Amino acid sequence: MIRRNKWRTSLPAHLNNEINELIRRVAVYREAYKKSSDVKIAQLFCIVAELNKDIKFINKRLAEIERDVKNIKRILLKIAEAFREK
Repeated sequence: MIRRNKWRTSLPAHLNNEINELIRRVAVYREAYKKSSDVKIAQLFCIVAELNKDIKFINKRLAEIERDVKNIKRILLKIAEAFREK
């Protein structure tokens, strides 16, 4: 059967590019997932792990940004209060 990757031709180009990028990112684990009895599933798990790593990083950065915004707000409120007192 030659229909193997035909479904990907139905995807928008940008989505196909994203899939290719994920496959490139997990290529570093190729030796590991090639040892699996189901290489495709093992490759998908590697992709999920990489995406999970990205999510954790984004959540950490978001928490830092939220903390910084809260601090800026606190400082601005103090400045506004100081101007009101004058």
